[in-house]
Amino acid sequence: MGEATEIVEPAPAETPPPRRRSDWRTGKQTLCHPRSFWEEHERRRAASGLSISQYCEQHGLALSTLRRWSARLQGRGAGAHGEFAA
Repeated sequence: MGEATEIVEPAPAETPPPRRRSDWRTGKQTLCHPRSFWEEHERRRAASGLSISQYCEQHGLALSTLRRWSARLQGRGAGAHGEFAA
């Protein structure tokens, strides 16, 4: 009696590994995650009730990238049908 139950989030859907590319402006290596990666994050963000900026801060994601993908996934952004993005 009185045992604590641990809340476990379901494992993310299987997504292909991100591609690596060099940013032409800075030469830094960046990761290009597939659409399914951003779909899963947007689903979790919406379910959490957090704003995009709060969710990005908690999960170490680039704010501009999640904003862009959120708009794409809702059909508001350019390139709404792209497979990969930085």
